[in-house]
Amino acid sequence: MTDRPTQLVKSSPQRLSGSDRSSRIIPLAIAGLLCFLLAIMMGSTAGYIFRMLKKPALAAISNVPETTPEVNVAETSNDNTNTKAGGANELPNPAPAPAPSLPDGTVEVPGGEVVLAGDEKRPLQRFMVERFAVGETEVTNAEYSNFVRETGHEPPPGWNGHQFPRGTDNLPVVNVSWKDANDFCKWKSTKTGVPVRLPTEAEWELAARGTGDSKYPWGNEWSNEAAVSKETGGKVSLVKSRPVNRSPFGAYDMVGNVWEWVSDEVGTDVAVTDDQVESARKQGRTLKLVKGGSAEESSSDMSARSRYEVPQSTKVKVIGFRYVVSLKN
Repeated sequence: MTDRPTQLVKSSPQRLSGSDRSSRIIPLAIAGLLCFLLAIMMGSTAGYIFRMLKKPALAAISNVPETTPEVNVAETSNDNTNTKAGGANELPNPAPAPAPSLPDGTVEVPGGEVVLAGDEKRPLQRFMVERFAVGETEVTNAEYSNFVRETGHEPPPGWNGHQFPRGTDNLPVVNVSWKDANDFCKWKSTKTGVPVRLPTEAEWELAARGTGDSKYPWGNEWSNEAAVSKETGGKVSLVKSRPVNRSPFGAYDMVGNVWEWVSDEVGTDVAVTDDQVESARKQGRTLKLVKGGSAEESSSDMSARSRYEVPQSTKVKVIGFRYVVSLKN
């Protein structure tokens, strides 16, 4: 019997039944789904870890906070209401009120200490004076005429009603009593709306010589060019006719020309200048002070400290006045 060589025989594919295919596909699908889910989870975890590692590094490099703080517009505004110490709601201080303008015809005198020199008849006195304005000149005939015309006040002797002698417009008004001068100040106050009055002796001296110790408004040496006196003819002159006779604050003619009423009353316990004045006081007449001297006095008897006691009803041709205006600080 002849042997036949052994041959490799290729088997043809076997056809699977429906139940066999289903049993193989389901496990494969489940495995695929699990792999997909696992891949997603790994990807998310890796991204989170990367961000956590990267964030501190960026913050350290830029040194900038992660979130920009909310800006309060009121805090960054240029409005001064939020920059004052004491709170954002505090209102600013109001701007200071402008200084009031001085009345026409006056000059300002700053406040200060005034020492009224004493002598054997009166003690030395010190006063603190507040700032005020003083008449640049004595009250003139022209100005006093307006007062007489508007109020019907009795005119000085020699006047025709409110009309003063021709050509005397700018002469100091004279022949007026202390009451006349005081009444004029009341009228002037009503006209101007500011407090007008006669000066005190301390105010008058401060206006005449300042806070220093000068004998005259212009200095310590007498000058015939500066003031009207007996040596220069003894005649009352126009205001401002002696430009040298001007105080440190700009007031004219405070020594010489005419005596000037001040508000001070002479007390019954105060020593007076002479027997004539003492006799008037014994008669019950009220004494007031006049300051500065007049054209009828000798230069040796006049200075910024000169004073004389006079009955308040006195009317003579060498007594006039100037006024002051109180100024609020």
